[in-house]
Formats: sequence, structure tokens, C-alpha cells
Amino acid sequence: VIVPEFPKRVIELWEKLVKEEMPKFIPILEELKIPPILRVVPIEETVESKSQVLDADSARKIFKDATIITAIPCPCRTIAKAVGKGEDCPAPESAVCMQTNGFAEAVINRGIGEKLTNEEALKRIGEAEEAGLVHMVRNNIKDDMLMCNCCSCCCTGLFLLNELGYKDASSPSRFQVEFNAELCSGCGECEDRCQFHAIEVDEIAAFDLEKCYGCGLCVQTCPSEAITLKEIRPLEFIRKT
Repeated sequence: VIVPEFPKRVIELWEKLVKEEMPKFIPILEELKIPPILRVVPIEETVESKSQVLDADSARKIFKDATIITAIPCPCRTIAKAVGKGEDCPAPESAVCMQTNGFAEAVINRGIGEKLTNEEALKRIGEAEEAGLVHMVRNNIKDDMLMCNCCSCCCTGLFLLNELGYKDASSPSRFQVEFNAELCSGCGECEDRCQFHAIEVDEIAAFDLEKCYGCGLCVQTCPSEAITLKEIRPLEFIRKT
């Protein structure tokens, strides 16, 4: 875990590694076909009830049922702040990089985070959603989970996706946007909210579905209800190991 007390030179070297050296390794990673270690989970209120958000797709279910929960400072935002970036980051002040059970025990043993109640974890999930952050969790179904709440201005994973085009930096959710152009007012709220740069608004919104990871942020705040999430992938899409 990178914390603000790290020597600035270490943080600067990490920033250089990600931004300057990582692009050289993307072709190698693509050739190796390494499965994504993270996946997006949707904001639950944006999924129609008939789709039945299953436990594996529910950020709140994961943390409501956890025995132990911790939160740590976000390494990506810590680095961005240390190198003079991320001034306009929408993330809340409270830590929203959270862990459950075995991962949480490791955090406690190392003394690098704070222990949360289930209620406090649920509150922070809500704060992350209000701030327009993307829920990203461990890409399999396990009791021991971690969840990052990501922004495109600071987060390494979204940098790999958006700027370097490395599509396996994260797996999408099982959902994708469905758009009703007749209802769209062209307000631009969805474009501002999209952390994947998948939406452009001229007179109405236009969606690049290749870039849509099914987070539901655009659905959550669309004033004309022109956007919904539809289930396009089976539960088996989520890794079990």
C-alpha cells in the first residue's frame, strides 16, 4: 500500500513506471491473455428488478455479509496527489478502497488501514456512487473480496483502459447500457459521469458500446430516463477461481 508518508522519489518512480514504462508491456500482456484481476459491478438501483441482481453482482451484498471489513487510502489517488495531479478528483475524503474477511485481516495485521462496521462500509459505497466512482471488485466469486472505487483522473486501471487501450485491465459487468434516443434531452450529464469515455453528446448522446463496462453511472443520473442497463452476459461470465 502506498501512503502519503512514502518518500516522494518512490512515488515519482511509480508514476513513471505506470505512465512511461507500462505502455511497452501492454503487447506482452495481450499476448499472454492474462484474465482481468478486477471486474466492474453495477450500481444496483440502475438494474431493472426483473433482471434480479445476484449476490455476485451486488457491492452492498458483499459488504453487508462480510465478517470483517477494512478500508485503506487509495494508492492511485495518493500518487496523483503527491505528483500534483487529481486536483479535481470527485472522490470523497473517506477511504473507499475496501476489503473483506481474509484481505481485511491482512490489512489489520499490517496496520495499514481502518476497520469498518458493515453499516459504515455501506455508507461509503453510497458516497462513492454519489461521487461518480466505478465499483471494481475482485474478478471471481469468493468470500474474501476487495473493492476499489475508481475515477479516470487518478486510477491506474482506468488509465490502462482509457489511455493505453488495454481492455483486459478490468472485466466489464454482466450489464450494458440500452439507450432510448427519443427520450434523450442532450443535457450531457451522462457524458460527464462516464469514467470510461464511452459517451459523447452533440444534440443527443452517442454510446461507444465497445467502451461500455456496464457500471450504471450514466443511468443513475439521467434526468429523462433515456438510459437503462440490460443484462447481456450470464452469471458464468464471472470467474469462480
